[in-house]
Amino acid sequence: MAQFHVLPAYENFMQNQCRGIVCIGTAGSAKSKHAAFKTMFRVFSEAPGFRALAGRKQHSEIKNSVYAECVRVIEELGWQNAFKITESPMRLKCLKNGNDVVFFGIDEEKKLKSIQGIKHVWYDEAIELEEKDYDQLQYRIRGLTSTYKQVILTLNPDYTDHWIYKRFIENEEPNCYVFNTSFEDNPYIAEEDKRQWKGKNTNEALKISLTHGLWNTKAKGNAFYHNFNTQLHIHDCPVIAHAPLHLAFDFNVHPYITLLIAQKTGDTWRFLDEICPGFPHSNSHALAERFIEWYFIHARHGEGIFIYGDPSGNHLDTRSGETDFNILKNELSALKPVFRISRKPPPVKQRGEWINNILGGKEHLRIVISPKCNNLIQDYLNLRQDVNGGKHKAKSLFDDGFTGEKYGHASDASDYLLCEAEKECFENYAEPRAKFKPRYGRRDRGVW
Repeated sequence: MAQFHVLPAYENFMQNQCRGIVCIGTAGSAKSKHAAFKTMFRVFSEAPGFRALAGRKQHSEIKNSVYAECVRVIEELGWQNAFKITESPMRLKCLKNGNDVVFFGIDEEKKLKSIQGIKHVWYDEAIELEEKDYDQLQYRIRGLTSTYKQVILTLNPDYTDHWIYKRFIENEEPNCYVFNTSFEDNPYIAEEDKRQWKGKNTNEALKISLTHGLWNTKAKGNAFYHNFNTQLHIHDCPVIAHAPLHLAFDFNVHPYITLLIAQKTGDTWRFLDEICPGFPHSNSHALAERFIEWYFIHARHGEGIFIYGDPSGNHLDTRSGETDFNILKNELSALKPVFRISRKPPPVKQRGEWINNILGGKEHLRIVISPKCNNLIQDYLNLRQDVNGGKHKAKSLFDDGFTGEKYGHASDASDYLLCEAEKECFENYAEPRAKFKPRYGRRDRGVW
């Protein structure tokens, strides 16, 4: 029997047993193929009495999409003799246990309500799905069972006012696993296709959505970074061979510790990548080790390294008895980094206003962020202002049982870098120098 090769980006997806899974991916990310495989694997391997649904908005779209994908999985795995495959009605029945997959369209409401015994649902192109339809799908998988029940949504991202974004990303639906993929996670995509997808597109928002799997928005309302715009500020940022690296740190444990990697070209700050290991690897030793690996893969050029970060990193770390910056100094000593750490963090409200000026084109500087910097982008999209104009860092309960601030850590690191590296510009904004005032006096003394 042949084997299905699960891509690394989907390993957690294949094992996850949450009630809901939202897989957000670009064209060529193999999201539908993996959703079809998980569906068929469960039909093949679960105890008798297991039934799955697979569908889309319109029944007329099913045969050439979800149905064809499931049949391809059967053929790829050599399971043709284990399944009865029928086209009218579309159904795939496992002969060894009686389990089956029924295909449906949301436009077939009466048929959907008549189907019983559902334990698993895969809905493709879920951006077309209405919230009430999703709730109806969840309602269909009720009743006692010896296995877990699950609804999988696969989709390309849209705009952040969509109910899926608000429900699953902004408000974190309980018992739901959400993850992003792109064609970069699929090594089997032809380089020619990748070049085509990465090519120029007059609709930059569409390009970002299709090639990077990011939701499109211009931050609204009381957003802290209210001038951030995905169309203007997110672009690919390859490493430049003959420019120093600027590293920005924020030393949290939950949900992750932060390292941002940036370069400056002209007046543009380019955030190339981020390294944000979560607990239990969220410590300075592990972070330095991860950066060294990154450095020798991507940027072994010896053009200099500058380090910025939270001034609290100069305090003793109770976990190790050392300061975080001393740990970094020792771990990175072979690279001879230059530390640029201010004595205290810049005022939050003022630095936010200044960075919004940069984002809004009111300063001579420019900020560009690589799609690889997902945590930084999510901060820029989701952080809100508190009543004093600072960052409202709402606490969340994470899967590992710890409570912490979901947003704010990566953007704090970028704030420290920008305010220190562009210290004169920031201070001129925060504390403008008094303008020259001529002294007037008696003309005979020649004082003006």
